[in-house]
Amino acid sequence: MSLKRKVTAGTLAASLAMTALAGIPLSSKGLAQKLGLNNVASAASISSSQLGFFASQLKSALSASGAVYTKSVADSVYAYFDSVSSVTYVTYDGVTTPTSDIIKPVKDKIKFKEDSGLQLTSEDEKNLELVFATLAKFTFELEAGKLNALQSNESVRATLRKIAQGAGVDGLTVEDLNGLLFGAKGIEAIAWQELANSSQSLPDFLNNDEARNDFVKRVFKAYLNTNEDLAKALKAYEVNEEDLARVVSNFRDAVGASNFNKAAAALVEAYINVKSSPVSGGGSGVSNPVLDNAKKELADIKAKFASASDAEKQALIEKALKIAAEAIAKLAQFDASSLVKEVDGKAVVSLSLANLSSLFSSVEQLKAALADAIGADNAAKLAKPTLVIDLGKTTLKSSVVNLAKDISAKAKELNFGWIAIKVSGATTKFPLSTLGGDVIYTIDRTAASASQTGGRPAVTDVFNYSLSVNGTVYDKFNEPVEIQLPVTNTSGVDTELLSVAKLDNGSLSIEGGVYGDGVLTEQRYTFSSYVGVENDVTFRDVASVQAWAGRQIKVVAAKGAIEGRGDGRFDPRANVTRAEFAKILVSALDLDNPNVTSTKFTDVNPNAWYAPYVAVAAEKGIINGRSATKFDPNAPISRAEIATLIARALQVTKGFSEVKDVDAALANFSDASKIPSSLKAGVAFAASKNIVIGTNGKFNPNDNASRAEAAVIVYRALNAKA
Repeated sequence: MSLKRKVTAGTLAASLAMTALAGIPLSSKGLAQKLGLNNVASAASISSSQLGFFASQLKSALSASGAVYTKSVADSVYAYFDSVSSVTYVTYDGVTTPTSDIIKPVKDKIKFKEDSGLQLTSEDEKNLELVFATLAKFTFELEAGKLNALQSNESVRATLRKIAQGAGVDGLTVEDLNGLLFGAKGIEAIAWQELANSSQSLPDFLNNDEARNDFVKRVFKAYLNTNEDLAKALKAYEVNEEDLARVVSNFRDAVGASNFNKAAAALVEAYINVKSSPVSGGGSGVSNPVLDNAKKELADIKAKFASASDAEKQALIEKALKIAAEAIAKLAQFDASSLVKEVDGKAVVSLSLANLSSLFSSVEQLKAALADAIGADNAAKLAKPTLVIDLGKTTLKSSVVNLAKDISAKAKELNFGWIAIKVSGATTKFPLSTLGGDVIYTIDRTAASASQTGGRPAVTDVFNYSLSVNGTVYDKFNEPVEIQLPVTNTSGVDTELLSVAKLDNGSLSIEGGVYGDGVLTEQRYTFSSYVGVENDVTFRDVASVQAWAGRQIKVVAAKGAIEGRGDGRFDPRANVTRAEFAKILVSALDLDNPNVTSTKFTDVNPNAWYAPYVAVAAEKGIINGRSATKFDPNAPISRAEIATLIARALQVTKGFSEVKDVDAALANFSDASKIPSSLKAGVAFAASKNIVIGTNGKFNPNDNASRAEAAVIVYRALNAKA
């Protein structure tokens, strides 16, 4: 059986933790060296991808060694639950021990204040027993089913939330309980550290009850002194290391102390056998080629940096930043496909910081190497990366992603800018500020119908999105969320005419978007249902400009950036107004933002159709107005003004640089002197990118731009390369 990655992480760390606490007859230092854990915070810091590969080998090693004690301990633990009830107990050598008795030292401490309005019900007590029994059974059985089901058990989650509330902690999840075992600050990590610092060997602990019990208490005391939410909750209820040690002792007694010790020894022996040969990929004690190569390149830059000239240093800084950015882009890809499970017909994955600990560790190491190479101030110029969580492909139509709050907190600490979640090629890229808490993200996909698309050919499924953070549902955002819709069929389709369409209560609106690499990409400030369509718009009056503007009009209209004037007319030779061009530009470059308003211009009515577009353009510094307070929305816009607005828009949104030699860029225009001085730089930029070309050696800067000319210039801007 192939185990889920998260399950494997729990297996290894839990078994190591149990082993350390029980006492196994091996040298602690030798064991740590064999496991590759020297100077490593936690065995959980071994990457999830390695553990996924490692899982089947671990089970094979157990089978090969004829290990029977792990199965014996697992079989001793009974953990049954369904949607309405649960039964748990431990039975060994004819004696049955209720789970409630095993966890009594901790459970009895959980008492709510009288004025809290909270009460620990019998269902809550059964849930606590169920959590313990499931984790204990899983540690020795290595079967994922019950643990996965427990993580999605809403009754259990409700109990944990109640306990967290009573303790004054933000929230507790099943993942927090898993973290008790294999988290970076969990008992496994602390146990190994204690062993590394101890003068005693594991045989000492095995043969001396007092020494063993003292060791167990030290480990739990250290855990309770961490800032983990579970540790804080336990301390709030005055649970101490003595109480936790008694739970361990109770469980060992219930399954038979000798039986328990031999089972834990078999797990560690299997671990050592598998770990004896290196596993490819990143993680503790194992080489990560991407990280290693980048660190080597940065070390080379460091060696050259001190003696370099100022110009050489600048070149080295730029090279180092590029190396780091490219490496982090690769390191920040988390493959969650093996963690996905089917629950009620949905593809569900639940992640906590423990799952991504290796990824974040690699990024931390790389950023440290960057700062060491070029200095912290220069390293701070590194562009914010994106953390990508990929669920792989699924045939299920609905997918749910649960992200514990510690993931976004760690990503923020490392200066990530976004978290992107990818499901079967459909990617949603959230600004990190949007995900400040426990996240539940859902994406549903259905086949598009002709009635939904208004007869337009659909090139994607219909995607519906929902997001909740700390239990609050969000469908509007202060920053744009990027959606990427995978295009499934382009046969017979004009890909330049593809657009994202929003479906809302039976109506369809064209939102634009960019097609490339098999996906349609669009920035959204709202969640709804979206579908990709071929939006082939035709006008009956463009024959006279077809040769030089026909294609451009069709493409810009397909994106919803420019519209006709009714009755199938485009009116190509009519002047375009300043208000119209604001709308065309903002829509074409995907700058729409419904959250932006502006009172800068007194002649722009806030209720006017063009007001949102003028507000966005003004907020981004693209539009300055005819004066400080006047926009003149209904006035025609000149060719020089259009060129300047295009230049500002591309520089602000797509990282284009200004032209260094304005006069050289305008040299081909014999009428360059007629360009207003305030607009020369903008026209020079547009000319340098062939966005404006001119006619017969002239630019005609002060002529009014026609609607056809506006479409052509915007089309060229969309295809300009930085």
